[in-house]
Amino acid sequence: MAAYIFVPWMRGDEAQEFIDKSNEWNSVKLILMRSQLTWDLDDAEADPRWNQQKFTIVCYGDQVTFANLSQGDQIYVRGHGRSDSNFITGDGMGRFPLNVEQVCERLTKQGLANFTGKIKFYNCESGQSGGKFNTNFARSAAKILSQTNPRCKIYGYKESVSSYYEEGKDGVHKRGKISGKRASDPTIREQVFGSKSS
Repeated sequence: MAAYIFVPWMRGDEAQEFIDKSNEWNSVKLILMRSQLTWDLDDAEADPRWNQQKFTIVCYGDQVTFANLSQGDQIYVRGHGRSDSNFITGDGMGRFPLNVEQVCERLTKQGLANFTGKIKFYNCESGQSGGKFNTNFARSAAKILSQTNPRCKIYGYKESVSSYYEEGKDGVHKRGKISGKRASDPTIREQVFGSKSS
């Protein structure tokens, strides 16, 4: 199972915040992996399991393609979001906005088609409906991506999510900012498209 982080901006100022935050995810995974090794290894990256554990960070326009991903693979789409919106932004000040159509187009241009794995729109409130427009980013993306990826699973998040891994009673995980629960908790992460089995 491979895990990818898709930063839907080209490398540079627009993508830098989420490149840095995604590198932190890999730093935490490396620390956690080192703590789980049963032998002394100075460099965990030399362990072949590291390539299966770390996130591959892909920015829009990178040479990495999503064309050959498999069922167990996951893509985390990063960006700042908010409820009742079909936009994400590249920084906390609302700069570099992309609408849902642009993000889906960039995933497709990166080679995504006939994907059978999971796409997680890891953006604050990407799965939260209600409000004036009664919409959310993940559901809007699912309407578009399901046309070319009918067997994938798509997820959104019903509250603001931490940009970094955080300590909690159950260990170090990505978390909901309000509840403090793991971001994978079903009260936080909601599957908005795809078969609920497996």
